[in-house]
Amino acid sequence: MPLKILAFTDIHASRTALEKIAQKIEKHKPDLLVCCGDISIFENGLEHTLRKINDLGVRCLLIHGNHEDETLTGALCGKLKHLIFLHKKTVEIDGTLFVGHGGGGFAYEDEDFDTWAKTLEPTMKKSGRVVLVTHQPLHHTKTDEIYGGEHVGSKSYRRFVMKMTKSLKLVLSGHIHECFGAVDNVNGVCVSNPGPQGKMYVIH
Repeated sequence: MPLKILAFTDIHASRTALEKIAQKIEKHKPDLLVCCGDISIFENGLEHTLRKINDLGVRCLLIHGNHEDETLTGALCGKLKHLIFLHKKTVEIDGTLFVGHGGGGFAYEDEDFDTWAKTLEPTMKKSGRVVLVTHQPLHHTKTDEIYGGEHVGSKSYRRFVMKMTKSLKLVLSGHIHECFGAVDNVNGVCVSNPGPQGKMYVIH
């Protein structure tokens, strides 16, 4: 059964972005929301914005960005009915396995992720229908190219995606504002930055 996802990222406590997301919910009736981090401006407005996302009334899988603390974001999500903190977790919804890794954004290599990712491989292979949610994008894609042409994404994430191509359906990320709305294809896997106003995806 297809799963309709409305994903968004880097809203930075913007009321306008939340209004656009609410409009898309009304129009498209998604089964699920996914947030790729940077909910706040260095945690200013974090709790308020999380409550506003919760008030949208649709279950939301969420990771922190480089503007948020992992522990604080997880604790706040735990108090809100519709929010699920996805960092370093897997959640299966209607036959789709979601894998989340938040924070970071400025390093090509992430040993912590590399170690954790190895533990995911059996579960991902068994599922065969996986969505990876990160804050920093994959290296050398349309989602990580800044002005001037430099690619600033994660090489750790890219290696993982290349290794797990057969299981992955979609990779969602944010962080690079120049790449809002960008979509790319990495070895047959859709890689996308949904931007702050949200973008619809359907997983078959």
